[in-house]
Amino acid sequence: MRRSILHVVQGWSEPLHRAAPEMRGSSIAMLACANMIAREPEVDHRVLLLGPGSALRQAHQLGLKPFRTFSPPGGMARLAWRAVRSAARALESTPEIMPWGKACARAVRLAGFPVACPPPLESILADGPVPAWSEAPTRERLGIADDVLVFVAATDPQSRLDSLCIVRMLSMFDVEGIRVCGLLPSGAWSFERGRRFHRDVGLHIDLRAVDAPWPTLLGIADFAVFAPRSVHARQEAEEMDRAALALLSRTGTRTILPFELRGLMTEQSPTNLILSNEPGHAPMARAVLASLGWKPGLLTSAPQSRATPEIVR
Repeated sequence: MRRSILHVVQGWSEPLHRAAPEMRGSSIAMLACANMIAREPEVDHRVLLLGPGSALRQAHQLGLKPFRTFSPPGGMARLAWRAVRSAARALESTPEIMPWGKACARAVRLAGFPVACPPPLESILADGPVPAWSEAPTRERLGIADDVLVFVAATDPQSRLDSLCIVRMLSMFDVEGIRVCGLLPSGAWSFERGRRFHRDVGLHIDLRAVDAPWPTLLGIADFAVFAPRSVHARQEAEEMDRAALALLSRTGTRTILPFELRGLMTEQSPTNLILSNEPGHAPMARAVLASLGWKPGLLTSAPQSRATPEIVR
């Protein structure tokens, strides 16, 4: 009999920063699930997606095709146990049930099924072909000129993202007269504060709120940025960060690590990593400029004529 697996995956929805930890889905988990399904065509894979309509759109963008969706009460995945039981009974044979995340695992247990643990996310995303997305945004579609440096927030779940830190880092490029664009999730922690800072200081940076999962933006990114975690999210697992780094290593995207996440660096870390040597947003900007061979006035000089350092894409 053909092996059957029911994957239970949680999508994320807005507003991210007001969601309890178990209500925060993960782009990385959805992408890892899609990769595992693509690698095992001989297995009958079915996906139960937990989340609202926006989560279904994100799942499609990441290559997942759920056979059922369910929006659990209050957005809490653990309350989806009835949907898990119903989905399992709808299949011809009794499946293994593989939850992607702790909240999903709790729903599976409450439904009365044993949990089939997925492989580590990092191992799934560390090898194989680089994913390609048919709906991935392009610079042309977003109206971003080729001479603009694009920064994508790579923190996952994106509810952990301290947007204000990234906006302040981008302001350092404005001081140097370098044209930049920041693509940030609109519902992330401190996004509104970052937008107010952008407006009040009168920055000449292109700051945009995006709904697309961040992995689908890597095709137009010059840099992926890991921001320090928000104070509301420091207890969340490190596994997502390491899996994200594995994906970024495969794509070859230059990746900025803040000083606070230096523990992710290992002897085997890829050469595309740029580590800030001090806490704060200014050292992050200096590390990026140094990697480009830019010789600024230590980010304290008056704005220069707007130009972008030469970068090979």
